[in-house]
Amino acid sequence: MYCEATEAWRATGFAARTPAQTAAPLIRFHSMARYEADPAYLVRRDGLPEWLFAYTLSGKGQLTYGGTTYALTRGTAFLIDCRRAQEYGTAGDGWEFLWVHFAGRLADEYAGYVAGQRGTVMQAGADCVSQWHTIHDLAAG
Repeated sequence: MYCEATEAWRATGFAARTPAQTAAPLIRFHSMARYEADPAYLVRRDGLPEWLFAYTLSGKGQLTYGGTTYALTRGTAFLIDCRRAQEYGTAGDGWEFLWVHFAGRLADEYAGYVAGQRGTVMQAGADCVSQWHTIHDLAAG
């Protein structure tokens, strides 16, 4: 596994669970947070056996995945398999986003289906925010 990341961010609402702490091994929410990323924020990674879903609240981000570069603006979300090479970060003065890492026996099937239907980057409704908070509250215990 390879991961390189800047520390140009501030997290709020961080929650993390180990597999032993999680009741449902079919899909396990590993970690999640709300980031307010500075202009220097950048992550380069591959080989992490999890999926990542992120939703842009404000600002601008950029994702490079599968040989394509995507602009991330308010209301866009992305869903990626972190076993594959990826690079994402701020593409402007700042980027505020919610994210959740998940894995488990059904995660590949579920996330693969969603990505196949909607694509890597998708327009997502404001209900993503309320759903994220629901998952966060369950993970935080």
